Amino acid sequence: MKNIFYLLGIIWLLSRTLIAQTSSETSIKILSPQVDERISPGSTYKITWKSNNVPDGAYVVLYFNGSYKDWAFPPNGSYEWRPSDEGNFKITAKLFPAPPHRFSSTKPLATSDGGTLIVEFWFPLNIIMDVIVWILTAIIYIIAQIILIIMAFFGIIIVGSM
Repeated sequence: MKNIFYLLGIIWLLSRTLIAQTSSETSIKILSPQVDERISPGSTYKITWKSNNVPDGAYVVLYFNGSYKDWAFPPNGSYEWRPSDEGNFKITAKLFPAPPHRFSSTKPLATSDGGTLIVEFWFPLNIIMDVIVWILTAIIYIIAQIILIIMAFFGIIIVGSM
């Protein structure tokens, strides 16, 4: 009896795996950005997405902070975006069926929320600190050299002058 339950459990697990692998649900997933990412204005960022089980003629519309940005992208693809202004931009991709229709009044086949692109001028603090330490080290070295030159010029001997 114990073996029958064990065998039924294996059959159930296999059937669930096969059902999950053969799912025909239409879907879209933003591949980048998936988390919050920081970029500078004027730099280019590649937004990418992938769709599954897409009907012929379907297309993708991109939204930034819920507002329509651009449309008629292929179901699997990318968009190179060059922001000119600072701000936080939540990226959303929606997959729509083939035209004729207006995407604003049609329910999307699938939707995917990506991460947020944080567009701002920034400079990493560790680089600033490295530059400050380097400059201070150079200044201290130069001052020490000047003191040694002055001492040598006036004949001042520090060690062994007794």
